[in-house]
Amino acid sequence: MLVKSHHGKISPQDVIKVLKKESFSGKHATQPKALSITQPTEVGTIYTLDELHALRELCLKENLLLHIDACRIYNAAIHMHVKLHEIIDAAKPDIISLGGTKNGLAFA
Repeated sequence: MLVKSHHGKISPQDVIKVLKKESFSGKHATQPKALSITQPTEVGTIYTLDELHALRELCLKENLLLHIDACRIYNAAIHMHVKLHEIIDAAKPDIISLGGTKNGLAFA
């Protein structure tokens, strides 16, 4: 299910709207199990630590796993002047994926 984004980022409020709309179909509705985000987003915006924490809280409340595509997480850490563990501590993702290609692996 797609969630409306603002400059590439989704908000807990917009996720809730989609979940409520989908649950209207009752037992025939899609049963989402995960929320997936990219840090930084595909358009280059960055979730703040507070935004990541809010998404984590939403996932806990709605019984969703949180997945972060973190292939560019190093760029987010540099931009925010934080250490990598601070991003992970804020989001507490259940699943994290790290790709090497976007970080120069093809040339290593």
